[in-house]
Amino acid sequence: MLGVGALGLIGGALLALFIQDLLAVAFVTGENVPDALTIIFAYLIPVVSIVTAVAAGVIDRRLAVRRTEEDSDDDRPG
Repeated sequence: MLGVGALGLIGGALLALFIQDLLAVAFVTGENVPDALTIIFAYLIPVVSIVTAVAAGVIDRRLAVRRTEEDSDDDRPG
């Protein structure tokens, strides 16, 4: 689960970096950066990284439970 969380963290950081680049191209004109956009830029990478790490952990946990249930069904005679 730790490995999946780490992959989610890295994937989230890359996703947030991509989104941040798109926002920068779309909304930053010259030297004028709106204050709200500055706050979004500051919090985007950490928030998205943590959210994707948690989501990856939850998805992995659900799949592990499902795999365990399927394995137990296979062990039954009949």
